[in-house]
Amino acid sequence: MVQSNQYPELKVYMNKRLSVKMNGKRHVEGTMIGFDPFMNITLENAYDLTGFSKGEANTNEKTHLGTVVVRGNSIEMMECLDPVYFRQK
Repeated sequence: MVQSNQYPELKVYMNKRLSVKMNGKRHVEGTMIGFDPFMNITLENAYDLTGFSKGEANTNEKTHLGTVVVRGNSIEMMECLDPVYFRQK
């Protein structure tokens, strides 16, 4: 059970572009507009990049998905594509 003080530290990534790699070799990019204690994240203006690869022959087009919810337990890696500034305490 998740306690109220155990939220993931994702506030600094709000309204930033994220690249999210998920299990099953899935890959999406979008702007994070929300999250919850289970690390489910909501992305708007999301694109599916599963078949998209720059250096290889497999260069499919990006598929526009719109607004999506990514389940937290399927996320393997997240990368912020925009600069993030942390406040000094």
